[in-house]
Amino acid sequence: MSILSRYNSTLLEPIPHGTPERPLEEMCFPFSKESSCGGTFSLDQHWHPEIEILYIEEGEFSGEVNLDQGILHPGDFMFAGSQDLHALKGLCEKSLHEALIFHPKVLSFSYGDELQQTLISPLLSGSITFPHFFKPEDSGYEQIAPLLLEVFHIAKNQSENWYIDCKLLLIKILYLMNQNGILLPTKSLLSSNELQKIERYKLLTSYMDDHLSEPISLDELASLTATNPGYLCRFFKEISGISPIQYLINRRIEMAASLLRESNRSVLEIAMDCGFENVSYFIRKFKQKKGCTPGEYRK
Repeated sequence: MSILSRYNSTLLEPIPHGTPERPLEEMCFPFSKESSCGGTFSLDQHWHPEIEILYIEEGEFSGEVNLDQGILHPGDFMFAGSQDLHALKGLCEKSLHEALIFHPKVLSFSYGDELQQTLISPLLSGSITFPHFFKPEDSGYEQIAPLLLEVFHIAKNQSENWYIDCKLLLIKILYLMNQNGILLPTKSLLSSNELQKIERYKLLTSYMDDHLSEPISLDELASLTATNPGYLCRFFKEISGISPIQYLINRRIEMAASLLRESNRSVLEIAMDCGFENVSYFIRKFKQKKGCTPGEYRK
């Protein structure tokens, strides 16, 4: 069983990071079986407009960025660019990792000088991107990793002028990554077909999350993405590991669980409001997912 570190009502993460003046945030995620009622750390697929850098301090993780997956050990970094679909799952009962999240415009200048034109603008436009995984055996690691860790440290402690120090270091890191050939053309990581699959997946999940209480059919979803139901099910499962209908059921159950915790409405009312037309079917699916009936869950 996995314990979710946070639950989002949609894959587009709604949590703001930093402030408008300082759109950068450092977060630390210690996890242990004892403090979290068992299981392992798990952060499901999501995306956001910010860039996210993860650093593994303890434990072993399975990381995913778009369709690329890898195993992460202490000392490894994972980069998720702006709007990249990404996830992180712990593979052991005790783990520790940090996250640095910042808006890509942090790196931008209003004046279109050489740095802006040759490095910053290509990153902002998405024509170049970070490697998904950055490990000790990779070229440039010994030079760049200490600077990345320094940014984490400064952002965490937030002494005077911390934001400016972080911004200057990030620009230096970006320059060094480019000099070492670490920044990559986006098309080298994703084919146009793979990119289209991911964009369709985002569209489908956003649509389902926005219409959880309404009847949704496979034909409706296929029409939304200009595909046929068979192809839709194949590429959706390729990305998420489950069918679109199972995804829809899972999200409806999470919605129902939230209503059970936060309201006194009857199980029948909640089932109807969450898109289940048959209360017996709702109870059966809820028990399969949560290990107990809705009534037991509320208690």
